[in-house]
Amino acid sequence: MTTERETTVSGSTLTIVGPGTVTIKANQSGGTVSSINYSAAPEVERSFTVTSIGKSLTMIFDSNITLAKNVTYKLRAVLKDGLTGRVVSSPITYSIVSTTGLGGTLGTGSDRDKLTTGNGIGTVRVKASASPTGYESKFKYMDVNVTNDRDQRIMVREGGDSGGLRDLPISRRPVPIGLMFNLAGDSVTSRSLSFSVENSAPVTVVGSGKDAKLVFKKASDGFSKSSFTGDTISFDLTVSNDGTGGYVPVSVTRTINIKKPSKSAFFEDRKLDARYEDVKTAALSRIAAKKGLSGEKALALFNRDNYDSDGDGVSNLLERAFGGDSLGNDSRSARPAPVKKNDNYEYLSFDRYNSDFQADMGLVYIVEESSNRRTWTSISSPLSTTDLGGGMERVVYRTTSATSAGSTQFIRVRVKAK
Repeated sequence: MTTERETTVSGSTLTIVGPGTVTIKANQSGGTVSSINYSAAPEVERSFTVTSIGKSLTMIFDSNITLAKNVTYKLRAVLKDGLTGRVVSSPITYSIVSTTGLGGTLGTGSDRDKLTTGNGIGTVRVKASASPTGYESKFKYMDVNVTNDRDQRIMVREGGDSGGLRDLPISRRPVPIGLMFNLAGDSVTSRSLSFSVENSAPVTVVGSGKDAKLVFKKASDGFSKSSFTGDTISFDLTVSNDGTGGYVPVSVTRTINIKKPSKSAFFEDRKLDARYEDVKTAALSRIAAKKGLSGEKALALFNRDNYDSDGDGVSNLLERAFGGDSLGNDSRSARPAPVKKNDNYEYLSFDRYNSDFQADMGLVYIVEESSNRRTWTSISSPLSTTDLGGGMERVVYRTTSATSAGSTQFIRVRVKAK
């Protein structure tokens, strides 16, 4: 009888150790019983699903890594809520399942998450297990391959770290990833990492090493709202070093979910930004001093569309509408700007979400013109549109007629939140 890892078998007793699909195969090789010969019975296979009680849980734990001999490696599994993607704080237990060709030991006490390789070449299989309150139980295996090469490993700032690797909403702004990964080990300071994504990913990699960034694709690259299946697009980011020069070759892969833009995604994502706590602390002090609010009321104001979280003179609503940054000073770059031409027309340029995503963001852009700033008339279509990638575009509007001698014209854009 054989089964998958979600169960163990001892004789004819099946023990369930985790959720998943279980396949049981029963074999009988035949033989002689009471002078009667029996032929081998055909193999019988049955499958069933084991389901845990509790909320869905995802565990990030590299399935295969390579280390040098006689080194200590800090194991790090990360738990995420299967629905929201938020990091779940819970104790994780590590254990050595098997070793092949060498010994491997785990530390104790505060070092119980540290694996020390032995003095031989082979493989150590490590298991990470967790049972957070209210969630399903989860476990995952890692195979640690030990070689004679010099030690190096890739360290990852996961989503639980401020500014670490996490799921992302689409944006026109590149996402710096170079500092989210680094090499550690035996004199590796001069060595660099390579970054790659599959061709079908909604992003491309620009730059290398510490300067690597993810840049969202444009509509001309095939990216649109139809690229989403539900509220996310998933892709794999692979980071590696080939080990040239006698080092251990290393590689890690992380699956990243790109979230469809929305008001809630905008405010949730900034909570994972490295600057969030400092900006929040400063804003709450301003709110207490100017409005006399504190606690939950002050925090609710800080996370509202009509508040200016970073104090740069641009509200959160306008910053998310024009692709700005609600945690940093972008008072000029996030504002509509006039375009000067000597043809007596008035021009206005600004960045916005394209028609695919305006409804998801709950935004309506209204461009208007006036000769007296009291009566305004809508301008229906832009003069030009430039795709910026990440579901955003730069548009230029122009007044419908040239300004006659002795008169004036004005043009503006209003943003409404639905």
